[in-house]
Amino acid sequence: MLLTNDQFLLYLKKLFESNQKTGSVFVTLKRTNGQPPHKTNSTKKKKQTTNYRCLCRATDGKKKISTYIEHRNIVRFQIQYNTILQTNLKLVKKIVKKKKTKKSKFPRKSNIQKK
Repeated sequence: MLLTNDQFLLYLKKLFESNQKTGSVFVTLKRTNGQPPHKTNSTKKKKQTTNYRCLCRATDGKKKISTYIEHRNIVRFQIQYNTILQTNLKLVKKIVKKKKTKKSKFPRKSNIQKK
């Protein structure tokens, strides 16, 4: 679902809150010019000035949201996006990894008798 920048940030905040205890949220950012890719002929090369935009997508596996960010709005969007990430990533628990003991190739013999 294509949204405006402010609506996207609101829905993104709701996605993070709904998947706080269980689940994941995937966010992708991609530079695009907003046009579908087309074949180019090597003989016909035209110099066109393209205004690139940023396509931002988010999904939790069930809901998909996306927005286009114009180059003049990118700084404002990044600041708001950063605050949403900071508030929601503080709630994530760190995973404690168990230390694995390395097994030796040659087992120790504890029943060796000394003479």
